[in-house]
Amino acid sequence: MRKLSRYFVTAFNVDQIGEKRLYLFASDHLKKLHELNDYGQFDHIIEETQPAVLQMYSLMEKTKSNRVKVSDSSKSMSELHSSFVDIANKVEGLIKVFNGKKSSKYRSVFPQGLTEYTRANQGTILGLCMRLQFFAESLNGDLPQELRVEIETFSRSLREKLKHHQENREEKNFLKGLRLEARNRVSKQLYKNLLIIASGNIGKPDVSERFFDQNLLENKTS
Repeated sequence: MRKLSRYFVTAFNVDQIGEKRLYLFASDHLKKLHELNDYGQFDHIIEETQPAVLQMYSLMEKTKSNRVKVSDSSKSMSELHSSFVDIANKVEGLIKVFNGKKSSKYRSVFPQGLTEYTRANQGTILGLCMRLQFFAESLNGDLPQELRVEIETFSRSLREKLKHHQENREEKNFLKGLRLEARNRVSKQLYKNLLIIASGNIGKPDVSERFFDQNLLENKTS
């Protein structure tokens, strides 16, 4: 049987204890409190512990949902990049045919060649898209209508998806901060509960250990 003092060796909120493990430990502890609350002696502890554990669970679930959104928006951005390169190829092809690669018009749109477009990232793609759109508008009727519409449609879609992608990333960082606060709250509450239960069972570590399954913390899978 493990000694109760072992709980003081490893704090509940150290990095070695993963978030999932801490939640499993806390929810198991809460379940035991309910099961052993024969006379309502743990009502006050349950009232403080339950909201903290539920908040932790809620934020973990929101994080799962956010991860899906971030992943989906990243895939969407990847698809947009492919479409963007395709459009750039079409524009470059037309300029080379009608003006030549050494023309001022080519240099104004492709100062670094097509490579600048194929290597576009989230930080540069909007500016490059605006350059293509400005070029398309400046040509008036010299550029095929179908290609002008394609550039305009792509530009609107790009702005919208960049906005959503940024919002999802901001939500990710926001949730990260909230989860840290929730983790600290649960950790402090667990420590408080430990002290309360231990003080009421001095010299009886086995009784106190009925409320805390340390194996859940020591599990290598987080």
